Amino acid sequence: MAGPCPSVARGRLAMVAWLLYLFAALAGAINTALGGSNATLSEGLAQPITAGLIVQAVAVAALVATGLLHGGMGWPAVGRVVALP
Repeated sequence: MAGPCPSVARGRLAMVAWLLYLFAALAGAINTALGGSNATLSEGLAQPITAGLIVQAVAVAALVATGLLHGGMGWPAVGRVVALP
């Protein structure tokens, strides 16, 4: 059985490219607001180290949640860990 028509594959590739551009623009917009929110948190707590730890904890929690939701996270088998140098 033959694969999809080349024009269909090209259309899918173009759609993925536009989604990546949209994601990059959204990430850039959010990144500009992040500095202000971090500064506000630091001033509100009057403890910059604590504010940094909170920001990092939220980032790690978001990564773990995303990994668990998409099934891209798991523990390696014990045999693989033992075989590491």
